Amino acid sequence: MAGTTIFNLLGKLAIDGVDETKKALKDVSEEGDNTKNKLTVSFQDIGAKAGEMANKFTVGVGAIVAGAVGLVESTKELRQDLGKLEAAFETTGHGSQVATDTFKGLYAILGEDDTAIEAANHLALMTENEQQLGEWTDILTGVYATFGDSLPLEGLAEAANETARVGAVTGPLADALNWLGVSEDEFNAKLEKTATESERNALIRETLTGLYGEASEAYKQTNESVMANNTAQAELNLKMAEMAEKIMVIDDERDIVFLLRDFFTFNDYHYFNLYIFKFLSTRLFIVFP
Repeated sequence: MAGTTIFNLLGKLAIDGVDETKKALKDVSEEGDNTKNKLTVSFQDIGAKAGEMANKFTVGVGAIVAGAVGLVESTKELRQDLGKLEAAFETTGHGSQVATDTFKGLYAILGEDDTAIEAANHLALMTENEQQLGEWTDILTGVYATFGDSLPLEGLAEAANETARVGAVTGPLADALNWLGVSEDEFNAKLEKTATESERNALIRETLTGLYGEASEAYKQTNESVMANNTAQAELNLKMAEMAEKIMVIDDERDIVFLLRDFFTFNDYHYFNLYIFKFLSTRLFIVFP
């Protein structure tokens, strides 16, 4: 049964009952032994408890809807921040996809939504193309590798943006320079020789790349698995936010079941299926005493 999803099975449990769900589970066997085993064990538990309930439809859909409502609320702040980020990147001519890619790149370093989005917003204002965005992502990676949380990346990005505008070193940019032996006064003298904001931006990028480029490469090599896990989490957070947006416009509770069913497939979002299955099954076990 190619393309079977957890929500196909949850929907079948809610609407058709335990027997039909067991039949559907047999068809899942060819979609991967590991996935099948996890689903079979979990649905045996759910099925046994669901068999004790008189109204499977109300209970099953109610549990899914409760999880969906929780998803909408839990992603509210992230969705608002992502909306602002997309607007900033659209306004500066970068585009929404570049906004998403920049967010994921920074999240891979930081593992946090809010700081990654704040830093990305500042980068949108002081870069002209994707190459410059990539250079800044590398710079921030090197700074994080060198100083960790003692030099906040969102603060550095903001200070670099302000420095390029006013022509004098401000805020955490002074720390990023001074801590690696670059005189703030000497750098200000170089800034005075530039004629445009674009030239000052280039000077800041080139200087910081020289200071932190090697640390950036070393960090990416030694923390490859950490960054990969953070990237996967960022993609999951984005997917959850996208699904919450779709849930918000649904009026019929039953449609939520089918939205979730169609939203995730084993073929494309295997990891997400298991995550949401765990999320919803917890609530199902609470519903079924």
